[in-house]
Order: sequence, then structure tokens, then C-alpha cells
Amino acid sequence: LHRFCSDCIVTALRTGNKECPTCRKKLVSKRSLRPDPNFDALISKIYPSRDEYEAHQDRVLAKLSRLHNQQALSSSIEEGLKMQAMHR
Repeated sequence: LHRFCSDCIVTALRTGNKECPTCRKKLVSKRSLRPDPNFDALISKIYPSRDEYEAHQDRVLAKLSRLHNQQALSSSIEEGLKMQAMHR
């Protein structure tokens, strides 16, 4: 038995992922899930402003992605210049 906050499991099911995010066991339907208000309350205590936390995570990931893309571009340009120099 794995526990997830209701928002997380509902989001996973809506995106077409019909399996447990932990063990990948197939979920027959949303009806097979049981609400757990105590677990939801615990998550709310740990992450009182979860939307704010997720927005911060999204910003950090976007920044990392931009940096990675810039590094890949720089590397590609450098390699291209080396290849051009070899063929001159």
C-alpha cells in the first residue's frame, strides 16, 4: 500500500498514467483509491504553501534547463569551429 496526497495521485491519473507512481502496479480505476484525510493533513503541515514550493521548483528547473542548453550550444559551436579549422 502506497500513500500519495490526493492532488498528486489525481494529477498522475489525469495525465494518463494508470499505475502506482511507486511500484508501477496497474490501477484499475480512480474508484479503487481510498481517501486518506490524515495523510493529506500531514502533507499540508509539511508543505503549508505547496503551490509556492512547486512554483519555486519550476523556476529552478527552468534555470537549470537554460544553463544546460547554453552549455550545449557553446560546446556545439566550439566543436564546429574546430572542425572548420581542420578542413582549412
